[in-house]
Amino acid sequence: MASLIRGTSKTGKTHAVEFPLPGRGRRRWRLGSVPKPVAAEAKRRVESILASVQLACPVRPEDEHWVRSLGPHHRASLVRTGLLDGTNLVAATRSLGDWVTEWLEAKTTTNAARTITIYRKSADLLIAALGAARPLSTITRDDAAAWEHDLRHRRGLAPATVRQHVRHVKACFNAAIHRDLITRNPFDRIASASIAAERTHYVAPDHAAAVLAGYVNPAHRLVFALARFAGVRVPSESHSIRWTDVDLAASRIRVYAPKTKQTRMVPISPALSPLLHSAFADASDPEGPVIEVSANNRDRELRRAVKRAGVDPWPRLWQTLRQSCETEWANEFPGHVVAAWAGHSEQVSARHYLMVTPEHFDQATTRSEMRSAHTVNEAESAGSRQNCRHPTVMHKSANGSNLQNSPARIRTGDRAIMSRQL
Repeated sequence: MASLIRGTSKTGKTHAVEFPLPGRGRRRWRLGSVPKPVAAEAKRRVESILASVQLACPVRPEDEHWVRSLGPHHRASLVRTGLLDGTNLVAATRSLGDWVTEWLEAKTTTNAARTITIYRKSADLLIAALGAARPLSTITRDDAAAWEHDLRHRRGLAPATVRQHVRHVKACFNAAIHRDLITRNPFDRIASASIAAERTHYVAPDHAAAVLAGYVNPAHRLVFALARFAGVRVPSESHSIRWTDVDLAASRIRVYAPKTKQTRMVPISPALSPLLHSAFADASDPEGPVIEVSANNRDRELRRAVKRAGVDPWPRLWQTLRQSCETEWANEFPGHVVAAWAGHSEQVSARHYLMVTPEHFDQATTRSEMRSAHTVNEAESAGSRQNCRHPTVMHKSANGSNLQNSPARIRTGDRAIMSRQL
């Protein structure tokens, strides 16, 4: 049972509620200078909530309403006692902004900085719609559906991007469930499975060569070549490659992917090889990083090079280069080899990276014409062979039936003919 503790301070008489918490000893909730009837009501509510916790049953609605009516200071001090752990009441004291901050801090220890940036973008979109002060427990499925609709229609985000944001927010609320802050995820019924982004542009080798020539800075030119001819992610992978990872003699590069936390080997293509040799010859440190320029202005430099080359710009600048490289590999090598070089499964390659290029249509047309010509030639040859075939001399029976050349194969019922033949 809880007990009401009275005390004194400079501001007057104070009250506190002391209660036993199973497994944690006795806890004291300090109320400060409040009237005695208010303190008595607080004691009664604490006993009721404590009973619900001990019986592992839902907290009574009137107790939940009372917790929500508390001021921020008293709610926060009640949470610190641990009484609300394991109930959905603690969410009444945890705002969306506070929880998102705590969740991102926990993610920082296990994820790359770029991944955290993407998570934070999703969280910022949610907070902008619902407000940082919004209590977690008050966010409903209707709020979730309205937010997803806003991303698709008002902001005009691509379906793949919307699903990515939903996945991140869904993970955030699942973590809140694991912490017993809420009892259900309001985003659990919104589709969040990964879908392929629109792939409408293929950077052909001649266009890539023109863009390379449009670069002024050799270091930026090498970044472009790594993305287009080695399928390297920019900047997470490109800027972490060191010269000790480059084997120019064997034409291979060891690439570490922060996204998957795995290392893979990729080939050095003939288009990339001279750039790497030139960069290595000019490198100040033979064991230092291959790319020594900042990753901040890579998009600007690429757009300038595209403009100088007179090539039409494409969306998703660096991802499209990686997709183009992987598509080129898939035209020449088996799927498992391409997947190993790209650093993901064959299913991911087919779903998110491989593209249909104009060359595929040209090859299909050329091969169809070749097959048609071959079919016509075969038909003409067959007709010629049929016309040149000499008629076989056939024996005939008395009634006009054709017989085989060999007497032993004659089939007839006339014994006279059979006698003459034999």
